[in-house]
Amino acid sequence: MPMTSKGFPVLLTFDIDAETMWTSRDPKNAERPIVLSQGAYGWKRGMPRILDLLDRYGLKVTFFVPGLVMEQRPALVETILKQGHEIAHHSWSHAWIVNLTLEQEREPAPPRLPTGYSIRAFEHAGDVVGAAVLVHEPEDGWVEQLAVARAHRGRGLGRALLDYGAGVTWRRGVRRFGLGTDSRTGARGLYEHLGMHVRRSFILNSKPLAPGASG
Repeated sequence: MPMTSKGFPVLLTFDIDAETMWTSRDPKNAERPIVLSQGAYGWKRGMPRILDLLDRYGLKVTFFVPGLVMEQRPALVETILKQGHEIAHHSWSHAWIVNLTLEQEREPAPPRLPTGYSIRAFEHAGDVVGAAVLVHEPEDGWVEQLAVARAHRGRGLGRALLDYGAGVTWRRGVRRFGLGTDSRTGARGLYEHLGMHVRRSFILNSKPLAPGASG
C-alpha cells in the first residue's frame, strides 16, 4: 500500500567516481588507458544520459562527487548545478579503503606548512557562483570568507566549499578547522549541523554619533 497519496517516496542519489574508482584501487591504473576508459565512460557517456532522463521526468537528485573529480571536471559540475541538482561531498580522492593500512587510515600528519591563503571557487556560465577564502596556519585552518550567489543557494555549494576547506586542512596535518561568522546571517545552524561549535565569540561595542561629538 502506498505510503502517500502519490505513492512510495524514493530518494535517488548517484556517485560520480570517474577514474578515481580505478586509480584509488591501484595507482598504476593511471597508466592503463583501457582500465581508465571504464571510469571515463561514466562522466563522458553515462552522465549526459542520466541528466537527460532526470530532466525528462522532472526529477532532482543528489550527486556524490569526490573533490578531485570536481577539480578535474568543472564543466560537469556546472551542468549538474544548472539543472538544479545537489552536489554532495564524497571524500577527496575516493581512497580504496581495503588497500589502506591502519596507519594510512589514520593519515599521519605531513610536515607543517607556513601560514598562507588559498581560494576555492565554483563557476557557472562564466560567473563565479560560490567561493571561499581559506587561511592556513601551523595549528589552525579556517574559512575567512564564504559566499554563494543567491540564485545558487540551497544546492550544496556552501557545504561543498566547507568540506573542501576541511579536507585541505586535514591533508596539511592540521586537526582544527573553523570559520568566523556574523550571527545576524542566520547561518549558525548550518555550521552546527556540520559538527561545528562556538569556540570564541566577540562583542561589538558602539554608540551613536552626533554633530560636534568627541571622544
